[in-house]
Amino acid sequence: LDGDFAVVIWDAKLRRLVAARDRMGVRPLFLARTPGRVALASEAKALFALGVRARLSADYLHGHLLGAYDGHGCAFAGVESLPPASVWTSSAGVETQRVYWRWPSGASELDQPTPSELDAALVGSVARRLRSDARTGVLMSGGLDSALVAALARAQTELPAFTLGFDHPRFDESALAGQHAARLGLPLEIVRVGAQELAEQ
Repeated sequence: LDGDFAVVIWDAKLRRLVAARDRMGVRPLFLARTPGRVALASEAKALFALGVRARLSADYLHGHLLGAYDGHGCAFAGVESLPPASVWTSSAGVETQRVYWRWPSGASELDQPTPSELDAALVGSVARRLRSDARTGVLMSGGLDSALVAALARAQTELPAFTLGFDHPRFDESALAGQHAARLGLPLEIVRVGAQELAEQ
């Protein structure tokens, strides 16, 4: 599989449940055990409808408060987050979990692409993400990376752009995003996010 994904497959012939998550852990996948069964979902709250108790995890909160949390757990006790680049299986009551990919550990393991190879990889990556029956847009920050993605997408199709605008100027990049969008000829929608909007979420 290429890109970001979270997948759960039931193999009826082998009576085996398989779950996997993308290398970077972009797509979430949560797991919980209740009496007599294992439940999986892309959102923790979906597990509550299946009988999992909604209780905050003290370890999770403690880690966040100390700034030592690794980012791969779950805020709810009894709910696990499948780690990135992992495959979990359950068959005949036996669970296994393995990591299928790891970051290269040294410079010698990294193949340095040529400029043309890098260009082809970027263009191809954006093109794959534009394949959709649904209307597609691009999220822009004031940064170079989102501007590059937007430029590559704009070269292939017409699409709208949006960005978040924050009350505090230290966090607000909407003006820069507007400059990038104007240069690329993209219509930009600025979604304002203030304290009230965050409180309502």
